[in-house]
Amino acid sequence: MKQLFKILLFILIFTKISFACTLCTVQTPSIHVQVKKNITNDKTSYNIKWTFNELFTKQTIDSYPPKFDIKFKMQEIKKSLEQYISKNNYLTYITYDTNKTYNLENIANTTLELKHDKLIYNYSFTADINKTQNDNLDIKFEDNGNYFLFNFNKENIIDKSQQKQSEFIKYLSQILKSITDDMKELLNDIDKSNSIISYVWLLFFSFLYGMLHAIGPGHGKSLISSYFLKDDSSHIKALSMSSLIGIVHTFSAFILTLLIYYSVNTFLGSYFTDIEKIATKISAIIIISIAFYLIYKKIIQSRNKHKHSCSCGGCKTHSTDIGVILAAGIVPCAGTVTIFIYTMSLNLYFIGFLSAIFMSLGMSLIIYITALLSIKIRDKSSSNTTLIKFFEYGSLIFILFLGVILFIV
Repeated sequence: MKQLFKILLFILIFTKISFACTLCTVQTPSIHVQVKKNITNDKTSYNIKWTFNELFTKQTIDSYPPKFDIKFKMQEIKKSLEQYISKNNYLTYITYDTNKTYNLENIANTTLELKHDKLIYNYSFTADINKTQNDNLDIKFEDNGNYFLFNFNKENIIDKSQQKQSEFIKYLSQILKSITDDMKELLNDIDKSNSIISYVWLLFFSFLYGMLHAIGPGHGKSLISSYFLKDDSSHIKALSMSSLIGIVHTFSAFILTLLIYYSVNTFLGSYFTDIEKIATKISAIIIISIAFYLIYKKIIQSRNKHKHSCSCGGCKTHSTDIGVILAAGIVPCAGTVTIFIYTMSLNLYFIGFLSAIFMSLGMSLIIYITALLSIKIRDKSSSNTTLIKFFEYGSLIFILFLGVILFIV
């Protein structure tokens, strides 16, 4: 018992020295670092994971007498490690806002575990760093004592807020795929029994598919919201443009399906990919053209603001409305094309046409809601001249930026 006490006392007194000596037995042990961050309000929470290499892990564990069990060894290794890193800001250096360095405080959830013959150390903390500061943030891991060599780059950072968004998109894609499968089953039932109930359910699923497709990522909602923030617009205009965008988007897929089905059925996959890319580029060019035209009109309007301006209907043009409709709707939807091809393979052209109409109605509803929200925001801000100016010019810049991004991606 006395012998055990002496060993424990020796470890407690010389724990830092013994830890440093253990480090010396390995040629600068490397640590792979993974960072998970989550931005909420004005704070950012970090979860850091260090994975030590196998050789360091083995030699560190073997440096303790065999009589000690693994649980005791892990506790002592963790204690030794934290005694060293806690005095050195956990070897974690965060800079933001013109090289301000964040001092780690309130470290929580520290754990040390052994997985796949590797030591894994986890720690977490919350920093008073907001989203804007995160845009200029740099994080690195350094050991001035030269005991550790960190293997880390920004690709090892996982942003949980973005991860949640990607999970939503993935979940939405799964729902759309499930609806597509249900629609195929209903089409088979219509082909065999011509059931009225199957017709009703198919049109319902078509409408639902159009809604969910419009909720997903795409430049249609961004473009329409920016366009309606630009100037005063009526609800009638929002309804008509939203309806036309849905129709153009759905029927561009319908027309594309006809071309594919009757001309290049063998090369369906690659041909569709090419068509989609070409349509996206055309859409981008239309958006850029609209942006430059609207900017030009805004400059002319600004120059002539003190002159008498004609308000007759003949002086007004709907060319930009048509451009927005084409730009937002021209890119075909892969899921819609799949349904149309399936209807054609069963020679159900009429129900395919009806399905297209209900898909466009579902899409139009979501786009219309987006347009109404933009109109409402502008109306609420009508008394604020500065904010209105920001909407007018900011929306034009965003439309141009949207077009450029679509073109180069």
